[in-house]
Amino acid sequence: MNLRRKIIDAMPTWLSQTLVRIFIAMKNLRRSLKSSGVRQVVLGSDSGDLKVLIVGPGEKSIPVSGWGAVELIIANQMNDFERQGINVSLLNSWNFTDWVKAFIWKPDVVLCHYDVLVSRALFFAKLFRTKVVSLTHYAYAQQPERWDSQFSRYVKALAKSDVFVALNPEIAFTIGRMYPTLEIAVIPNGIQLGRIQISGPHQGAICLGKVEPRKRQVEIARSLTGDENVRFVGAIDDPAFKSLSDKQKSLFLGPWNREQVENYLADYSTLFLLGDGEADALVLYEAQAAGLRILTNELSVGAQPRDCEWIHVVERDEELAMLIDSANTISTQEDVQKIAEYAAHHYTSSNSTSVYIELIRSLK
Repeated sequence: MNLRRKIIDAMPTWLSQTLVRIFIAMKNLRRSLKSSGVRQVVLGSDSGDLKVLIVGPGEKSIPVSGWGAVELIIANQMNDFERQGINVSLLNSWNFTDWVKAFIWKPDVVLCHYDVLVSRALFFAKLFRTKVVSLTHYAYAQQPERWDSQFSRYVKALAKSDVFVALNPEIAFTIGRMYPTLEIAVIPNGIQLGRIQISGPHQGAICLGKVEPRKRQVEIARSLTGDENVRFVGAIDDPAFKSLSDKQKSLFLGPWNREQVENYLADYSTLFLLGDGEADALVLYEAQAAGLRILTNELSVGAQPRDCEWIHVVERDEELAMLIDSANTISTQEDVQKIAEYAAHHYTSSNSTSVYIELIRSLK
């Protein structure tokens, strides 16, 4: 009998069983956390009265150079935390060693932005005795009838967090109805305004986002002649695009980089987002920061206020008429300035980060 076997046999049964379970869990976790994207760990200093570890998806570098709304949100949030004196670190990796390194930093609170990794964050938080605040950016989070078995499992993990952050009130209502004892805070997204250009007056409607079935761009374009002042910007990821006429295809401009978004949004008067689901789309905030009106529906409106006269929430049978009308409406300089000023006052990421900080301090 080897030494390891003798030690195990000498242990109380409950202790040996616990150690075996931990060993198996760690082995499975190591296997599941093999590097599948980027490996990015940025550790803050050990000073300060509050240490926050932000967990990202581990799919793209942060800050992101192209498309990546979640990565942009995290980058802005990190900057805001630092400006407000919070010691913040970033774990943007699936790699096991990176996770250990990040948790050895001993954060007071873990802020997990990726529902896929919440169960792992909870596991490490239990080992390292820290709190977890989790959220989901899943577009269908407020529509349980659209959940698959995988996301249903993620929701069970989200519900074990110390606090769940809902990006809009409908998500809070949906999750709260399922888990009435779960602490839920509604904290919408925010943006950094500095580089977004404002100009006017302008005309035309734009949809900004990856061209995919969920966002319904191809479906909407199919109802247009191709002569309308309507444009779609985004990488094309919808097989149905091939079925459009050449004139309809000409409405699609392809993807923009971050600089183009900041510079060219203001060339239009309306941004429309009429898809089947959004949690809290950043582009709605960015468009208003550039002075654009919003045309959206109940499934895409997110946390947008309903009392702003420039935000129009329409029914499916009204979409086409409202879209064409919006595309033909010229925005005045006064309209542009009014919308942009409202966005500057209400939609900054520093506003939402301040709410996060208050929440995190309450957990320490």
